[in-house]
Amino acid sequence: MQDQFRSKVTDAGRVVIPAAYRKEFDISEGDEVLITRSDYGIQITPLRQAVRRAQELVAQYIPADVDLVGELRQFRDQDALRD
Repeated sequence: MQDQFRSKVTDAGRVVIPAAYRKEFDISEGDEVLITRSDYGIQITPLRQAVRRAQELVAQYIPADVDLVGELRQFRDQDALRD
């Protein structure tokens, strides 16, 4: 597979993601993407992959036996009782 493709920006600011990349990264019409800017340019990441990566990063710091969702629900329930 090619590592680079050329594309043009339309007057509406749209850029075509080549079909080979859409297939490789399972991007379909209507899917959300995260557009990130850096000193080197722009990166387009499927939103579900960005979320998965964030979850992996957070998981490195959370012990396996901790249920963050459960703790958050418990905290919200307690907070609601105080109000």
